[in-house]
Amino acid sequence: MKITHWLGLLTAAAVAVALMSMTVKMVRPQARGERSKTIQGRMEPEVAVASAALGGKVESVLVRRGQSVKAGQVLVRFDARELDERLSQAEAALRQAPAAVIATTASFVERVPPATWASLLQSDPARLVAEQEYVAALAAFEGERTASARVRLRRAEAQRVSAYQRADELRPQTLSKLENVRAEAQKTIRWLATQRERLEVRSPVNGTVELLELAPGDRVLPGAAVALIDLPHRWVITAPGQHASGTPVDLQLPGGTRIRASTAAAKDGLFRVLLSTQAADARAGAAVELRF
Repeated sequence: MKITHWLGLLTAAAVAVALMSMTVKMVRPQARGERSKTIQGRMEPEVAVASAALGGKVESVLVRRGQSVKAGQVLVRFDARELDERLSQAEAALRQAPAAVIATTASFVERVPPATWASLLQSDPARLVAEQEYVAALAAFEGERTASARVRLRRAEAQRVSAYQRADELRPQTLSKLENVRAEAQKTIRWLATQRERLEVRSPVNGTVELLELAPGDRVLPGAAVALIDLPHRWVITAPGQHASGTPVDLQLPGGTRIRASTAAAKDGLFRVLLSTQAADARAGAAVELRF
């Protein structure tokens, strides 16, 4: 029994030693994995790009490099003379056909029976007077072809044409066309006004103008970048390597400020850390220590 007892104790001890050995072997790789890794990165301001929607010829540059700007503030204006001319033409066409006049006249005309309306046109006083004057002027010119008779005949012809045009403008079909023309003019004005706004480049954010190298007369392509705006207290730290987005990282700025952050998406062998800080040692071009 004693021998069996001691054999049992020795077996248990051997198993315990084996387990301890296995435990040590399993823990060692984990301990080595916990060692920190330090690399160097570069700090630059985070920037937003202001682009030209339509482009064109620069008319004026309203801000300068280093100037603080607000979101929506106009930075650059392009030449809008062609658009302004088209806008003026559309507005003039709209004024020639006031909505209230068209609506009131159309409402009246629609209530008059077609036969009555045709009779009214035939008996229109202005039209009858124009016809009578034209007949008299023509007879006078054929009787005596003088300069004064010729002038009277031309004036009578113009008066007759004008009377017929006015009568035609009151026809229901013509009024309907006028309403359509007015609707199209309104649509054109809205489109031109929208396009004119796109001839201005505005700042997308509050910040400081970092880069803007345009002058009046310069040509800019549609969609081209016009200015870079630094975002206040926003920084991008770039370093070599590949790290999944959201990986925790400890940063140490040049003056010793320590900040806990996380990585952004990596691209082309570089990863980024986006940082918001007002630390005094946060500055463009500074070397930053990153520890994982």
